[in-house]
Amino acid sequence: MRQDTATDRKKINVLADRGELFAAVDAAVTALKQFDEPSVELRHLTVLLMARAGSLNEADKHYSNLGLNKDAGVEARTLGARLLKDKAFSSQPAKQHEALKTAGATYLRIYQDTKDTYPGINAATLAALAGDFLTAKSLAAKVLKTLALSPDQHSYWHFATVAEAHILNGDDDAAIMAITSAADSEATKLADRASTLAQLRRLLTAQNKPHDILKPLTPKITLHYSGHMIAAKHESGRILAENEKEVSSRISSAIDVLDPGAAFGALASGSDILIAEHLLKRKIDLHVILPFAIDEFIDVSVRPAGAQWVKRFHACIAQAKTLGFLTEQPYLNDDLLFGIAAKLAMGRAVLHAGHISGEARQLAIWDKRKTDIPAGTSADVANWERLGNDTHIVDVADMGNLPKKSPGVTFASIPKGTRVEAAMLFGDVKGFSKLNDAELPLFVEHILGTINRHLGENKNRPNFANTWGDGLFAVWGSPVKAAIQALLIQDAIAEFSSGKTKLPMEFSMRISLHYGVAHRLVDPILGQKNYFGEAVARAARIEPITPPGGIYTTEQFAAMLMLELDSPVVAEYVGNIAAAKDFGSFPLYRLRWKLAP
Repeated sequence: MRQDTATDRKKINVLADRGELFAAVDAAVTALKQFDEPSVELRHLTVLLMARAGSLNEADKHYSNLGLNKDAGVEARTLGARLLKDKAFSSQPAKQHEALKTAGATYLRIYQDTKDTYPGINAATLAALAGDFLTAKSLAAKVLKTLALSPDQHSYWHFATVAEAHILNGDDDAAIMAITSAADSEATKLADRASTLAQLRRLLTAQNKPHDILKPLTPKITLHYSGHMIAAKHESGRILAENEKEVSSRISSAIDVLDPGAAFGALASGSDILIAEHLLKRKIDLHVILPFAIDEFIDVSVRPAGAQWVKRFHACIAQAKTLGFLTEQPYLNDDLLFGIAAKLAMGRAVLHAGHISGEARQLAIWDKRKTDIPAGTSADVANWERLGNDTHIVDVADMGNLPKKSPGVTFASIPKGTRVEAAMLFGDVKGFSKLNDAELPLFVEHILGTINRHLGENKNRPNFANTWGDGLFAVWGSPVKAAIQALLIQDAIAEFSSGKTKLPMEFSMRISLHYGVAHRLVDPILGQKNYFGEAVARAARIEPITPPGGIYTTEQFAAMLMLELDSPVVAEYVGNIAAAKDFGSFPLYRLRWKLAP
């Protein structure tokens, strides 16, 4: 019988400790399949990592399927209570108070049975969040007395629990001392810090207090970077070749000030590569996102500055943590790809920062000349500022020789291509194939009719929609609009499961969403503009592996959702899943309403 060991679990924890929650979840799920009888520790770790990654539905399902709901041990019971707590924060505001009370009561029962401080402090915090500060303080005082007698008073979780109890009691000075000790005890435990920070931030918010005391625990920032390319020797540009050394020095100083833990951006000659080289020298995780196929990107954005930049590009790629693309298709003189890829890198940075409860900032190597084009450093800074995030600007106005009013600040005059931003939806209805000819008119009237009413009456009307049988294909320019529409359609279809029609069975729908670029061309058969390309195929391949009643999105779609302020939807990580028809494996997310404040 093959069973996992502490060494196997340590490899998974290493990923989590580095803030790579998605990779950690994938590794845990893979490990579950490799061993004949997974240990309770591995089962617990898998569910915990899913919860930390925000995949509450997956965590809840695995908690039951792995038998943890029948485990009487304190760790399994508190994990179940933790899932209730996470669900409470994702519930409708009107239901949140009762959900918090239910989760708190579950923790309290465990504390009363075991006197364990972990369920005790959670019961206290949830009581405070539900408005019962008297009970919260009473429980916090009891927990502090127990902790004072604990033989283990030097671990991270000891200090974190002490800090939480002091915040509940209103002793900020004691809380700061405990928070500082927690930060010093296990400086690399990003996953633990993220969990603690989320809890303490909620608690401080409930008490109308600032979050300043949490600074020692706050992880290093996640960086999005952008900047001007460098000119070839003896040519004009935003940054001249002879000024490379000075620009590099300024970038180095900026990175020292920002001190990031991870960075996301492109890899063009000049600023991008200089930033990447300084990041890699400091052993900071580099995540490269390119707008199109790598060889052509080199020809367009690297080689024009000189052959030496090509070598430096390849050296950076070889050391990058990840390499991603907006599309791996050709450039086709389509400058739109640069701007969209930059936004994708921003979304990936914000997504990463959120999972470690950290902050995302931007580093821009910019001459501060604003343009109205949709790509380039000026556009990147404007897009980032719309999120309300900070930008650290390295001013290079003195590093180039372009006149203040020059056509050189725009892309070359190239005819606009036929590719556009596209948020694509594919869906089909489970049960359709079992209908006979007499029942098909009812299906068209009730199911397709309901979908059409939502598409027509809602302000998020798609740019294109088509059906075939039970299949649906629709395209929007905005990921948020596509996400809202997908959830509305799914909610409407779910209502028919209660038997409100004369149809002989219940129906459920599978929906997939992907964001990318697609050709928008007149379809000679339909007689109207339709969407074509690799991105359309990717969206289609994901739909067959989506569970009935679910909505799966790609990482590109989830990242772009992060760039929409006040979005009512959220994408929670599911795992790295193989798409249909040998189309590869992708990190996938499940879409749900963002119901908590």
